[in-house]
Amino acid sequence: MKKLFSIVIYCTIISLSAILVVGCGSGSKDGKITPENNSGSTDGQKKETGNSINTFMFKRTDNSGNIFSDAKAVIKSDRTMYITVGESTSLTSLVPSFSISEKATLKINNTAITSGSTATDFSAPTITITVTSESGKSQNYYLLINKGNATYDNYVYNLMKDYAIPGVSIAISKNEEIVYQQGYGYANTSTRERVTPAHIFRLASCSKAQTSLCIFRLYEAGKLTMDSKVFGLEGILKDEFTEDEGEFVPGVTDITVENLLYHNTGWNVEAIFDTYGTPYHNKTLDQRIDYLVHHQAFAYSRGTTYSYSNISYSILGRIIEKLSGMSYEDYLRETVALAGVTDMWCSKTALADKRENEVVYYPQNGTTGYQNDMNVVGACGNLCASPTSLVKLMCAQDYSSVVPDILKPETLDILYTVSPNYKYYAHGWSRNH
Repeated sequence: MKKLFSIVIYCTIISLSAILVVGCGSGSKDGKITPENNSGSTDGQKKETGNSINTFMFKRTDNSGNIFSDAKAVIKSDRTMYITVGESTSLTSLVPSFSISEKATLKINNTAITSGSTATDFSAPTITITVTSESGKSQNYYLLINKGNATYDNYVYNLMKDYAIPGVSIAISKNEEIVYQQGYGYANTSTRERVTPAHIFRLASCSKAQTSLCIFRLYEAGKLTMDSKVFGLEGILKDEFTEDEGEFVPGVTDITVENLLYHNTGWNVEAIFDTYGTPYHNKTLDQRIDYLVHHQAFAYSRGTTYSYSNISYSILGRIIEKLSGMSYEDYLRETVALAGVTDMWCSKTALADKRENEVVYYPQNGTTGYQNDMNVVGACGNLCASPTSLVKLMCAQDYSSVVPDILKPETLDILYTVSPNYKYYAHGWSRNH
């Protein structure tokens, strides 16, 4: 396998897709803007209120020796503006250039600013810019400045604008070395706490790759094989889930560790999320597994059909606990520490219980980002970490020698082997896309 060039992007909200982007914003991609929430965008959808910013930038010609290329802000529909300048730029004295509504005025920190001539201190984390119409009606814009690579950052800014994303973090590695990391937007929109590379995000289904890593570490330790049975008298979990409560569903005792990893157990059921009106609703993880093995009939023959299964990876978490003699989180943290990762954790359910450096989650539908019991979610999707930590882990699983790999090459060969039923999925990893 080729050495990986890694880019991982995380956002402050939950669940857009799996591998490269986890999370999406609180709005839709159409970017429609209401009169009450006018961004000053030039996309033809704005409704002029007389107090809008149309463009905002720092010109090289206005900032000689401080700005070496023009830097133009991306303006979101919530009137948040993002701009990146060079690493050597001094933010304490920058001259902005802007275009605003006709006959409007612009102030920064209550000081009137003239486009192209007024030097201003932009060193605060968030700069409040007030635009006032000729009639005296004002609205605020919020400018967030990053020092970094504008090519990368502008791509992220436009992603945030298109999908109304409050905050993002990225990390990029080359030759197994972190070469760029950056935070964008807000970790908490209420307090305007800015995202930094140190912030951690829920990984959602990216957690499955870390669960797979733990399983293969146990594999190398001789604790299990891919053919190890999971349930029944020969199963790893024979003492946890028994036939005392009734006979197993036919075929359950044939399920192997690899069936769980490949999502081809034979079940086709969502037993972790969206379980209202089903026997799984309001049950603990073990109660859900118990119902599954005793009552949930197979939809397919075992090993023949790929059917994405969150509960399969939650079961793998129980296997990790059984064979390691540790909690899933403790064994996971011990494993990723081999790659120098120390800030990966299991998420807590409630907002009040989040970690100090953990972002707030904002759903697209305007309800809550905290509706799932993370104790139930378990090893299928409850981890949180920074993109930098994930990139470090990728560098420790890529066959290269700059960073020592956690697993042997022959074990990685198995880990990255795609399913016989679905060529786009290996053991916890998407492949061949």
